[in-house]
Amino acid sequence: MTTVSEAIEVMRVVAMCHHRTAPRMDDRETVLWTAEVWAELFSVYNLSQGDLIAAVKKRARGSSDAPEPAEIIAVAREIRRERAERETTEERHERESAIDAKVEGRIRSLSEYANRFAIEEKNA
Repeated sequence: MTTVSEAIEVMRVVAMCHHRTAPRMDDRETVLWTAEVWAELFSVYNLSQGDLIAAVKKRARGSSDAPEPAEIIAVAREIRRERAERETTEERHERESAIDAKVEGRIRSLSEYANRFAIEEKNA
């Protein structure tokens, strides 16, 4: 999930690459509202901040106008797809193992929380 602060960083890169056509960065309220919407849009595709920033920079090499979120998403997904195609079997296994470990940690935490809640409920 893309956070608002991550979306702001993407917007800052857009502003650095496209001074004349970038989203407004001079009004705090506008920045926050724009970043919230962009974060929601980016989160649909579970794109990393690194891929989003790389997408802005890649697109900037071929266009002088600031990109819309859909354009950033399309290029970031292309970057992610190309990386996955280059990934070796060992690298994929390592990445999947890291994801599994993260999920197991979340399940363990949730289980511990449920147990504590059940104990507190029982003692109440």
